Amino acid sequence: MATSSPDPARILACQVLYQVLEEGAFSNEALDQGLQTSNLGSQDRSFATALVYGCLGRVRALDKLLAMHSARPLDKIEGRVLTILRMGLWQILYAYSVPAFAAVDESVKLCQFFGMNRAKGFVNAILRKIDPDKIQWKKKDQGLALGLGNELFGLFRTWYGEETALDLGNYFLSSDFPLTVRVNPRKSSPERLTAKLGQEGYQVSPGLYLDSALRLDVGSCRLDQLPSFQAGHFMVQSEPAQMVGALSGAEEARSILDLCAAPGGKTCDLAERSQPGTFVLGLDLLADRLETARINAQRLGLPLHFWQGDATDPHLGQRIQEAFPDFPGQADLILLDVPCSGLGLLARKPELRLRVGYEDLKRFPPLQMAMLMNAHRLCRPGGRVIYSTCTLNPAENQDLVQAFLASEAGQDFSLEDLRGRLPERLAQVLVQDPPSQALLDQGFLLFRPDLTQTDGFFLCLLRKKG
Repeated sequence: MATSSPDPARILACQVLYQVLEEGAFSNEALDQGLQTSNLGSQDRSFATALVYGCLGRVRALDKLLAMHSARPLDKIEGRVLTILRMGLWQILYAYSVPAFAAVDESVKLCQFFGMNRAKGFVNAILRKIDPDKIQWKKKDQGLALGLGNELFGLFRTWYGEETALDLGNYFLSSDFPLTVRVNPRKSSPERLTAKLGQEGYQVSPGLYLDSALRLDVGSCRLDQLPSFQAGHFMVQSEPAQMVGALSGAEEARSILDLCAAPGGKTCDLAERSQPGTFVLGLDLLADRLETARINAQRLGLPLHFWQGDATDPHLGQRIQEAFPDFPGQADLILLDVPCSGLGLLARKPELRLRVGYEDLKRFPPLQMAMLMNAHRLCRPGGRVIYSTCTLNPAENQDLVQAFLASEAGQDFSLEDLRGRLPERLAQVLVQDPPSQALLDQGFLLFRPDLTQTDGFFLCLLRKKG
């Protein structure tokens, strides 16, 4: 039985997984904090990241297999021990560079490191029982095998068909996605930033669709320590999220409202594209997230206004006018990047597959509709409302927008045609998929991850008549 200490990458991964699975933390935040306070080299950082996202992506499948080989119910196993079991089993099944004996040995070491000496024999016995060559998933459990669970897989199958549901499940398990950033045009350019990031230790490649996007592979330095980051030359932002600014028409607006602004990426993008003197206000319900938006705007060199407020408040216009007398009462451009189920982000936030089910989906559309109704009041005649989500749920996307357009308030709006305004590379991808093209023909842009090789994202532009 092993007695030496486990390697630091596994210790960090175990701590992060415990925070996410047992304490409700978000994986990206917990892992980022853990990596920032660690002394891990780039290879160990990559391994710890793979362990965290790999285990979270497959946790339902891992639990199914563990339950089959444990005489003790999983809910009776101490949380730290269960986390170690999940990590060990994931390495045995999916970490092809880790020999099975090493995965078992390191798992036993973790038990000792975290003061779980009595569990060492139990962990050792369970992990040695499971033979990867004998694992066969039944068709009814194909969603489970992809880490989605039968309920979530069933939803994707209902929305997009079985073949696409399988493609989505496989894409969400991919760990091969680089970090994407948006160049701040007020301080840099794609060419200058590419050269600068290269000097700072990052491999940089162009974005898939937008000139403003750069894709970064793992570098030797933490991102927030880079001189280019601190100087405000870029903002971390996915390409689908950057498409909001690219299609917004912010260059023509003299007043811009972002009703769900935090953490400020899209607000800052709109401000960077706007003309000098444009009134740009970002509001959000949560003060701490709004402070993050303020910090981002300050770093990027953008003189924006931020204000804590409720986007569903029917008196929001009056309250904004009182707080900002220069606000014209109604805005030329309103961004409504609404709270949503986040089902387009299962690759980057894999714990969502454990936290979002059918019943959870029901709570979002009423909130989103209330915000759309408020945007109707706050948008001037002839102005635009951008509606966007990071989910793949039609009830929060095109179905909700169609319901709004069918309402009395929605009669004042029409969908703008996006087809001639998309980057050519994106248009070429969408035309290959009839359902995606059919949505685009109606005025809806859907980034389906398996098709676009990005996060899942939805947006449309609504023009107010007048």
